[in-house]
Amino acid sequence: MKIQKKYIVAGIIGLVTITGSILYLQYQKLMNYTIGLKKVKINKLSLAGFDIDLFLNFENKSDLKFTIEKQKYAIYVNDVYLTTMINDKPNEILPKSVNVLGMNMKESGKDVVGKLKNLITALATKDKIMVKIVTTMKVKFGFISLSFPPFTYQDTLKNMMA
Repeated sequence: MKIQKKYIVAGIIGLVTITGSILYLQYQKLMNYTIGLKKVKINKLSLAGFDIDLFLNFENKSDLKFTIEKQKYAIYVNDVYLTTMINDKPNEILPKSVNVLGMNMKESGKDVVGKLKNLITALATKDKIMVKIVTTMKVKFGFISLSFPPFTYQDTLKNMMA
């Protein structure tokens, strides 16, 4: 009987190790994502404020299917804060595919003119513009929901629009 217990324990240890390795490889593929600009829809644009819908292509290179339940993106252009975008509507992300993430960018108040100027300058001179996106999100894998700490994605606007 003692020999059988050793085999059972060794089998459980092997199963946990293999499962952990597979999950780690999928995590590495998932974190090798790319983001690109798909479409911009201007709902309102004035000196009093702006309301813009932004659609991004998110390439999931992993075999994992998950749902992004909540998203929050702080956008910086050349290290100057521009705005925050939020989406509280769930987005299902399919494995090994490009998925569209929609979000809204809405600003009003006294800082709008400066932010509009930064946004227009960024779009006009996309070759020289560095965009930094600080992201926080809540993700659901099956029945497990996880909140991720903020992480940063940085690239040129030119690459993101390609």
